[in-house]
This record gives sequence, structure tokens and C-alpha cells, in this order.
Amino acid sequence: MLTNVRSGCLRCFSQIVADTPSSNSERQSARRWKVSARYAAGCLIAIVLQGFNFAEAAYFKPLKAYPDGWDATVLFGAQATRGASRTSSLSGASEATYRGGRWETLFEFKALNSSSSVAVNRHDENGEPATDALGEPIMDIVRKRTNDRRFVSLQPRWSFRAERNYLFSIIDYETNTPADIQSSTRQIVGIGYRLWRDKSNYLTAGIGVGRKRLERESGDVDEGGIGYLGLSFVRKLGERARFETRFDSDFGGENRFTELDFGFTWKLASPVAIKLGYEARQNSDFRNAENPFDESVDARATLSLEIDVL
Repeated sequence: MLTNVRSGCLRCFSQIVADTPSSNSERQSARRWKVSARYAAGCLIAIVLQGFNFAEAAYFKPLKAYPDGWDATVLFGAQATRGASRTSSLSGASEATYRGGRWETLFEFKALNSSSSVAVNRHDENGEPATDALGEPIMDIVRKRTNDRRFVSLQPRWSFRAERNYLFSIIDYETNTPADIQSSTRQIVGIGYRLWRDKSNYLTAGIGVGRKRLERESGDVDEGGIGYLGLSFVRKLGERARFETRFDSDFGGENRFTELDFGFTWKLASPVAIKLGYEARQNSDFRNAENPFDESVDARATLSLEIDVL
């Protein structure tokens, strides 16, 4: 369409040059020149309007760093230690993303089950260490479940400026009985910025506001408005290596939550990779009054197997 308009205008301008008034046929040439000038003005207006339409379409057309469709990853991890005490943990996570046009929807699931056991001296009714018939101290094994976490999140996004700027919402649910979290829900809306080349090199940052409800095992309930800040950075270090970090925090309510993750991934063979990670989570008001060193930080190092399933 734009090419045809331009071709017509070039012919029109050629006619104008050919019909420029001369001394021999001044009156007839002047009439033809006026008609051609009017037609040329109309062509210029059409070019300008068509140019605006073309620029608008190019400006709002998303840049496809990812193709439309599904992209999914699953992780599995296990850990066990023995010695003066025994600990064990089993973790799993899954992320699935669907992209279509300007829309992108992220589904996320995490599960963690960990426990610890330690041998302690048994005491009699007088508070003295109990012994057996041979005079050896009697030991008891004390087991405690330290985590039983389940986390589910839904995060739709809508890009409104070439996939760099987007509106987002977060709806998530978490439960972890050993950590005194019967249920925790958040509903957040906000705006984000994304700078990326592909799924191994990108940076996203988002801010928002929302509402949070936290029910503790003790029966207390915290509910109110919150602010939200989230960052995610992934950098490819070579053909096989990748570094990533993620920061997620809500604040402003009675309970302030912060989560920080680091990960180093080494691809073994497509689609399998091994991931070494470190996770730290903090709830600002979950403290043990009997332990002055407890600052409500739950931190752990992980070694997981990562598989790209889609």
C-alpha cells in the first residue's frame, strides 16, 4: 500500500517538473501545473498518514525473544547427612510458561520436606542421667520435621511496549506447618521492566502493591496491604554454564517476607543439567525467644537435577 502511494507520487512530481510554466505556453502550462500541484499535496498527506500507521504498528509489535508456546523445567533434589545428628531433605520444583502474543503466564510449584534427628541423654525423675544395667547412659533419638513446605504461584503478564515493559499480577499460596505457617496468600498487581536476549540472558524487575493474609499454626492472623519488589537475573557464562539469582520481597504489613536465591547450572547433556544453589528465606517476626541467634532465617544449600521438559 505504501509502495503504491510512493510510486504514484513520484510520477506526479515528474509531471510537475515537466509542466513547469515556460515563456511559450504560459497559460496552459500554469493550469496543468496547478492541477498537478494539488494532486501532489494529496499524495504527501497520504504518505504522512500511512507513515504514522506504519510507525505505530512497528512500535507496538512485540520483539520475540521467545517463540509462542510452552516452556517448562522441573528440578529434583535430595540430601542426607549422618554423624552426631542426622538430617534429610527432599525437594522438587517445576516452572511452566505459556506465551501467546502479548500475554505470558507463569505457573510455579515448589515442595520441600526436611527432618532432623539427634541422640540425647535420657534423664530420670530426679533430673539425673539415666543408665542401663551396665552403667552406660541411655540415649533417646529425638526426631523433628523442620520443613513441610508447599508453594503454588500463578503470574500472568501483559507486554505493552515491545516486551520491555509489562503489567503483571501474582497470586500465590504457601503452607509450611513446622515453620508456623498454616497458610499464606498474596494477591499483587504491578508494573515491570524486562531486558533480555534469550532465556539464558535476561534481567527483569517489578514493583507492585497488593494484599497478604497469613494464618499461623498458633491461631494468630495477619492481614493487610503490602508493597512488592522482585528482581530476577540470568547470565550465560559459556556453552554449558549459567548463573542466576532471584530476589522476592513483600513489605509494609505486620509480617515482612524476603527470599533470595542463587544458582549455578552446568548442562550435562541436553536436556539435563545439574544445579548448585543457595536459598535464604526470612520472615521478619518469626523468632525463637529462647535462641538469641535465631533471626528467623531459613537457609540451605542445594544440589538438584534440572530437566527441560518443553
